[in-house]
Amino acid sequence: MTYLIAEIFVYLLAALVLGLGAGWLWRDQQAARQTAAAAESDAQVALREAALRAALHDAETSAAARAADAASRQASLQAAMDAMTLKLAAVEHRVVELQRERELQNRALQVLHQQLELADERRTRSPSNGTTG
Repeated sequence: MTYLIAEIFVYLLAALVLGLGAGWLWRDQQAARQTAAAAESDAQVALREAALRAALHDAETSAAARAADAASRQASLQAAMDAMTLKLAAVEHRVVELQRERELQNRALQVLHQQLELADERRTRSPSNGTTG
């Protein structure tokens, strides 16, 4: 009977060793699969990170180019605006000169009109003075 009990213990020990080995192998395969999945995920993350960094660099470069272009356009527009301001000042000055000239011509016209009226009055008085006198 002791022999049978010892034999049962040996079989239990063998089953234990086989179970531990099978469990160890199964755990090792699961770990290998998880490691492969993690490595693939890390590779995808690295690719996405590289793509995002490239896109960020492109965006920064594009933004810098647009800022430089905007500054150039602003300087050009400012120069054009300054030139137009000078032209406007010259035109306003010319308008003031023309207004003064018009006022002077109006005064001269009034004086001429008055002189014409005086001449007409003298003509009308002269013949009447000559016929009555």
